Order: sequence, then C-alpha cells, then structure tokens
Amino acid sequence: MAACVSADRRPSPRAGRRAARNRRPFQSRMNAFNRLRRMTFEEGRWRSREMARTLGDRVRFRIAKPQWPRSRDASVAEAIVDRLSRGQSRCVIDPSRADVVRDAVLTRWPGAAADATVRADHILAGHYDLLGYRGLRFSDWHSDPVHHRTAPRICWAEVPYLHPAVGDHKIIWEFNRHQHWLQLGRALWLTGDERYAREIVRQFDIWLDENPPLTGINWASMLEIGFRTISWTMAIHFLAAGSRQPAAGSKNAFTASCQLPAARFFDAIDRQLTHVEQHLSYYFSPNTHLTGEALALYVVGQAFPELRASQRWVTTGRRILLREIERQILPDGGHAERSTHYQRYTLDFYLLALLTARRAADVDAARTFAHAVSRLADFTRAMADDDGRLPLIGDDDGGMLWPIAGRECNDVRDSLAVAAVALDRPDLAPWGLQEETFWIAAPEALANDRIPNPEPRIPASMTLPHTGYIVLRDGEGGHAVLDAGAHGYMNGGHAHADALSLTLRIGKRSLLVDPGTSTYTMDPQLRDRMRGSFNHNTLSVDGRPQSLPAGPFQWTTSAAGRVNVSRHTAGFDWVEAVHDGYAPLEHRRSIVRADGAGWLIVDELRGDPGEHSAVAHWHFDPSWMVHADGRGRLRAAHLEGEEAWLLFDAGQATLQHGDEQSGLGWFAPVYGTLVPTWTARITRTARLPFSMLTWIGDGDGTDVPVLERLEVAADAGGDVIAARVRRGEFASTYVLHGRNCGDARG
Repeated sequence: MAACVSADRRPSPRAGRRAARNRRPFQSRMNAFNRLRRMTFEEGRWRSREMARTLGDRVRFRIAKPQWPRSRDASVAEAIVDRLSRGQSRCVIDPSRADVVRDAVLTRWPGAAADATVRADHILAGHYDLLGYRGLRFSDWHSDPVHHRTAPRICWAEVPYLHPAVGDHKIIWEFNRHQHWLQLGRALWLTGDERYAREIVRQFDIWLDENPPLTGINWASMLEIGFRTISWTMAIHFLAAGSRQPAAGSKNAFTASCQLPAARFFDAIDRQLTHVEQHLSYYFSPNTHLTGEALALYVVGQAFPELRASQRWVTTGRRILLREIERQILPDGGHAERSTHYQRYTLDFYLLALLTARRAADVDAARTFAHAVSRLADFTRAMADDDGRLPLIGDDDGGMLWPIAGRECNDVRDSLAVAAVALDRPDLAPWGLQEETFWIAAPEALANDRIPNPEPRIPASMTLPHTGYIVLRDGEGGHAVLDAGAHGYMNGGHAHADALSLTLRIGKRSLLVDPGTSTYTMDPQLRDRMRGSFNHNTLSVDGRPQSLPAGPFQWTTSAAGRVNVSRHTAGFDWVEAVHDGYAPLEHRRSIVRADGAGWLIVDELRGDPGEHSAVAHWHFDPSWMVHADGRGRLRAAHLEGEEAWLLFDAGQATLQHGDEQSGLGWFAPVYGTLVPTWTARITRTARLPFSMLTWIGDGDGTDVPVLERLEVAADAGGDVIAARVRRGEFASTYVLHGRNCGDARG
C-alpha cells in the first residue's frame, strides 16, 4: 500500500508555490535571523555568490528560456570515443573487459543473463520498478505516476519540489537518475542484444528534448544531477564495448545500430556538471548531498579528461571528498547522519571514489579513500546481520548508487564484497563475491577471488561509541541493535525519534523491526507518524514523543541518548543507556543477553515522584503472527514455523494490526510502501520510580516460558532489580543495580 495524497485533492503547482511562500511564521524568521548571526564570512561569501548565480538563472529564464546549444567542435567527443574504442578507460565500467566480466558473471551465476533479460525487457515495455513501487509507467520525465501529478517546467530555482502539488519529488528524481540504464547495460553485455543499447540512446534523446538547461525539477537538485551524470558515464562505457568496429564513416557514434550523438552527450554532461559546480551544497545540505555531488565531479572528471572543465571538476570533487571524511565519518566508522541507509550510501560513495582514484593513478587520494572505506566497511559489517542486511534505522529513501542487479536496498552484501576485494579483506564478505563485484570492481574481483574465508568470522558484540549504537550477537544468528546515540546530524533531517529503540533478530528471523520511512513529503501526518517514538521499539511517557518534528526534515526538540555502560564477553552482554527526551524524567534501558537464555530488557523511569504512564511499543516483522497467550505473555508464530515469546511482568497489553486510528501496526520495508504488521503496546501507570521488565526468546514448541520479578532483600539497596525466567527445567536469574550489578545466572 503506497502512501499518497487522495486523488481528489490536486492543488496546482502555482498554488503550491503560493502556499510555500505564505508559510513563513515569525519563528521561522527568527530562526533565519539567528542563523544569519552565526554565519561565517566564508559561508556568507559563498551564499552571496550562489544567490547571484541563481538570480542570473532566473533572469535568463525570463528573457529567453535556455536551450541546449548546438554541438560545438566535435573533436573532443571524437577523441573520447576513439580512446574508449582502443580500450583505454578510467571508469569502473571498462569496455575492454566486457568479455571477461560476462564470462566471470555467467560462470558463477548461470541465470544472470535470463534475469538481466527479464529486467531489461520490463524497461523496454515501459515498466519501472523504483523504490517500493512496481511497474510504474511514466508519461514524461517530469511526472509522478503514483500521485498523478506533474512538476511545472519553470526555472529550476522556483520549483517547489517539497510541496505535494508537484508530486513526490523522490519518485520523479529516482526515474531521472537513469540508473535503469545500468540494468540495460548489464543485459547488453550479458546477452549482446543491441535493443538495450538503442533504448539508452532513445531515452537520452527524449530526455534532452524535455529537459532543456535550467528548466524544471530535474535541474533543482544538484545531488540528483550528480547521480544522473554518473549513470550516463557508466552507460556510455557499456555502449563503448561495441565500438571496437565503429560504423563506416561514423565518428560520432559507437555502432551502426546504436547512434549515440557523442558530441551532444558530452555537451549535456558539461552543462549539468557546471550547474552542480555553481550550486554545490556546501551549506544547504552539507551531508551526503555534498559528498554525492563531489563524487560526480570527481568520477566524471576523471573518466573524461579530454573535457575542458574536467580537471577543475576533479580538483573540486577531490577536495570535498577528502575534507568530508573527517566531518561526516565518525571515528567508529559510522556516518554522522546516524541512518543506516545513508551509511550504505557513504560506503558506496567512497568505494567508487577509491576505485576511480586507482584507475586514474591518483595515488594520494586513493590511499586516503581506502582508509575511509575500511572504517565505513567495518562499521557496516558490524551493523549488518548474518544475512548481510542492515536494520532500518533513521530515514530510508530507497535509493542506491549502483542498482544494477535488482538487489534490495538494505542488502549490503554487494557493497561489502566490493570493499573486500578493493581492500583485500575477505573477512568483510563471508557470503562470498556478489555479481555487482564484477561490474564495479572487475580487476580487483578477479585478483582477489578467494572469498569467502574457509572459516568466516562472525563479528562479536560491540559498542560503537561515537554513533551510539550497541550491536549484540548470540552466536546463533541472533542480532540486536540498540540506538543510544545523538539525534542525527546537524538539524537531524534524516533522524527519527528513536532513542533507546531496539531492533532484534532471533536465530535466522527478523523479529522486532524499525517500521521504516514510507514517505517524505506527500503525507505529513504519515511522515511524522513513521519517524515518531510510538512507531519505534522504545518507551513513550504520558503520551509524549521523545522528539517533536517541525516539518519533513526538521525538529523542534530532539532527544539525545548516552551509553552508561556496556560489557561484552563471548557468552554474555550487558548494556545500560539513557536519554533526555522526557526531561526532567529519565528513561533508562538495560539489556542483558546470555547464551541460551534469551534477551531481558529493563526499562526504568525516574524523576518526579508523581504518577506517570509509560508505554512500551514492540513492532514485529510482518512475517510473524502475534497473539496473547495468557497474562503477561505474547506468542509469535513465524510463517515458516518458528516460535518466539515476549513476556512482560506488569501492565496491560494490546495488539494492533494495520490500525488506521492509532497509526500502529504498519511497516514500510522500503520507501513508498506500507504493509500491515503487528504492534504490541504494554502500558503501565504508577508513581515514579518504576520499571518494566520484558523478556524475549525463541520457543521449542513444548515448554512455555515464565517471567517473574524477584523480591530483593532490604539491605541490597532500593534500586536493585531481580528477575527469573523459567523454561521447563531451565531457569535464568538476573540481578541489576545491586552488588552483583549486571549479573545473570543460568
């Protein structure tokens, strides 16, 4: 089920622009004034220049709408075509290796050609699988077919792309990234069918006709332009594999059946990257927007050194990429956004930068990029479960850098496999090589084809102190991530109100999930609901969220988590963390894990001694059916037959499944989707301080587990919590905060 605005409400683009202008409350003006006071001279100078360039674009657009220039001297394009035809490439897609890549892929994955054909023929038929949507049909390059809206073809700087009136900008931009050209290129190389080459050229011609310079939504985001030019660069290298025998008398095309107007192609690349260069997101979105734009300048500039501006692009992109390593990549290897999706983006950005630097003999940059990739990959491997999937923490926009083989966006086995061969570190890819490895890093993959290790090493439990994540593993596939860090990066644009939230996998099954994102701008209520505290596996107090949103990418207040203590041994983990979202009240969460004993979660609420109500929310993966099985006990049955238990010591439990009124019981596995699932709410009202105990474990189909709180001797101290879990003849006893703090005995 896709999140959308109802079809009977279609405000015009003009109404959208007017609404956007009119929503400027006094607080926003004060924020702008305070921001101006804090602005550095360097920032002020850049913003002034950028505003002047934007004003110039608006003036030129009003005087005479810009058009693509007539192709200039074609000699540069001919030189690039000639170089590529001779097998001299500085792109990760190397035409001279087409046969080697095809043989390597088909030898390891015999069904790859058939899979590529199905996906490419789907595109030829005009059907597109983008984000969480399947079979989309686009009427043009400016339309959102899900919500039946079209962005206005006005000056790029005036397009209100965040307003629902123009449609979902994410859908429009995803289509205009042209990353489906990579799927066409894959099919071209694996099958030799030139229909796929002709489709790339056909779409290129139509896109230029519908997107003249500075016009419309596809010129409004510098990051999206950057992604598009990277796709174009890879696509022309896919096409160049057939250029060894160019058509007779043709100096501006690759093959007789694939008449790519090369001069026009490179003019369009130049015009777009010049636009990016003039409007870099130094201060607008100095996160993955900035690094993605820099990556495009660096990669495309290195790929086409014959272009007049290429060296300038390389210099600018290189400088930004190197500088942002220390700004955006924390010492533990996590990205500062604290979103697992943007972690994956950043790993892929620096992988592509590293591979490009090596092919361009940029030795110094390659060395620094390799160090950054190593940190990012270590963090990503730690966060991923034993199937190579990341939990959905923070925003997930459904996008990827190289969606060449139809992989799901939370599956990072391809990225880690590329990192493994690029760094010669097989430990990063215990699942072995992936198909994308040969497309993105063919020389490295062929040289380091000894993955997996004979005995793959599973990472141990660990605390990642700078991002604030705690990763717990039980050696049997169990995997938990506790979020106890800061609220995102800068304004927290991609953060969720998820302090002390937990995701949990038991055995080989995901059990507790972060419900995901679903939408950014098309449904403000759904946006706030999906990133709110009630939709995360944490505690809410007195009906309040931990953090208050203020628009799709802003927050009025934000909670910050802190790890108090974490201890990890081979068979035992104990962690304790707090956050300040309910100040002056304090929510403290402890987790104790022992081999064979399940997972004990203790939530404590301290502060004002008055009466308060606390609700623990638990969101289950849709593959589980959940029902109450006696007092203080929920039983979960997996579609494949496994069983799990959630026990609680106090409070009232209610279950929601796809409930519209409460907004609970929903899961968005990828942007644009919303599917029903089970949510458990366990509510307790009492005078502070009080605590809530939850135990989660698998079932054996026979013994029903029992959780009981134990009475503590008076001399043990008032803050001691003790509990026992009995399963048949086996019992585990837990003691927290006393002299045996953090102790668990079986």
